[in-house]
Amino acid sequence: MPETKHQTTSAAASVEEAYDGLWHLVAVGVLELDDDDGGPCPRVLRTVWDTIAEAARTDTASPARVALIDVGVGEGHPDLGSVAGAEAIDLATHPAGARYRPDDAEPEGKTADEGRKADSFFAALGGDLTRFGPLTQAQTERLGAIVSRLRHAPGTRRRTAFYDRAFPAHGTAAAGLIVGDPGLGTEREAGIAYAGVDPYSRLIPIKTAFDPDPESLVAALLYAEAMRADVIVVPREFPDPLLAPMVSLPDAGGSGDACARKRAALHGSKPEDDLDAGRDPDWELLRRLLVAISRTIPIVAAAGNSGESQLVYPASLAEIEGAGIIAVGAVSAYGYRAGYSNGGPVTVYAPSDDSEVLDRRQARLDPEGATQPPEIRAAGAATTVPFSRRTIVATDLPGDWGYAGDARAFPGGADRGGLYAAFGGTSAATAIVGGVVALMARAARIAGGPLDGPTAKRILRETGRDAPARAPVAPGEPPPPDAEPVALSDARIVDAGAAVAAVLAGGAPPPR
Repeated sequence: MPETKHQTTSAAASVEEAYDGLWHLVAVGVLELDDDDGGPCPRVLRTVWDTIAEAARTDTASPARVALIDVGVGEGHPDLGSVAGAEAIDLATHPAGARYRPDDAEPEGKTADEGRKADSFFAALGGDLTRFGPLTQAQTERLGAIVSRLRHAPGTRRRTAFYDRAFPAHGTAAAGLIVGDPGLGTEREAGIAYAGVDPYSRLIPIKTAFDPDPESLVAALLYAEAMRADVIVVPREFPDPLLAPMVSLPDAGGSGDACARKRAALHGSKPEDDLDAGRDPDWELLRRLLVAISRTIPIVAAAGNSGESQLVYPASLAEIEGAGIIAVGAVSAYGYRAGYSNGGPVTVYAPSDDSEVLDRRQARLDPEGATQPPEIRAAGAATTVPFSRRTIVATDLPGDWGYAGDARAFPGGADRGGLYAAFGGTSAATAIVGGVVALMARAARIAGGPLDGPTAKRILRETGRDAPARAPVAPGEPPPPDAEPVALSDARIVDAGAAVAAVLAGGAPPPR
């Protein structure tokens, strides 16, 4: 992405000269370009940010609060000034949460990795469990015990700089796509025009382990609620409870019943007795909590990257009637479903990168690549689908731990090595839709009420646009070669401008 000289503090102007690297903002309608401008980089005519600011009759509406449940967000990136570091929490290394304290002196006799006790980070968590809907007595008791522990157990403040810098590349990329802010006119200005879908909102990183247990995920959801999040973004999959480890059960008939339960868990069918009886009950508690919270706070979740017709967890819960869980699939710059993207009951699609596919259904091969032998490439398939080489630009961790693997100094004056990298998958698409829902939440405040999950889901579906027939969704992308369109199920591509307009027109519910 080229470096630019900014002449204004407008976020729209900050991306104008480099919008090609942020083509996804144009593709989803955050930026509107001058189609009659024949130059290599057409003028930005209008932005959704302008629409919201004009409706609010101020410079901007109050920021939405976005909770990102992922593997953390790297600190210190000049384009991530909208990340609320003081409210970030690490649930991967401490069950009651840890926070980074970069400016505190180490207590005498303690090492850099040892902690300092802090008051509970969950003190704002409400104790009334009726808001989560009907629960069994056992679930009510278990959730009550978790809530009580979190409200009273002290967290820790410690120097977790190594963990913040080594592991959260995925969360750092997602954060930039959601709330990236070029920081114009501030000391953190990077000199590179980069912006997320909603740079005017705030993001709260909630860090969980790569393979989290259900109790830590319950804690993550409760923390998002306690922090008054307007939207929860989950650009990853959680362990699927259908495949969760089985616990030992008394079995009068020997091992046969336990084996039947195991097979049922793996193959998606239940034996005559209740499958849930043989599984850690916290998984079912997590499922109920996801659905209950989504009815108030939209939860945006990734559909998954295995190219299947079923969704990963928790996006798969989007099928539950009344749930405000938004399952997001990915499309390439050509508007076709990405080669890796799961399909089926997707709520909405958003732009991302692509992947090659060669099977009995389609041939989607990089014309400039040589990943398949010529005889395989020429074998033919039922459908020829154009492969797009265009990817998504996202914020990155500096050094070897980032996606770019750039070990140059950071921030290091004019040397900005490692600040940006290519990113993709349904993770990138989910982050983009999460930013759109943040825009909708800001618009809902102007319209007079909060944005709940089912309403956000309905508006995204109703305002999404159909995938173009053999026409690119990215600006400046040459038309693909003739090919048959690939069905996107009944979902559409997200349209930020139309979604925000619908909310401002009264699509959001009245104040509760």
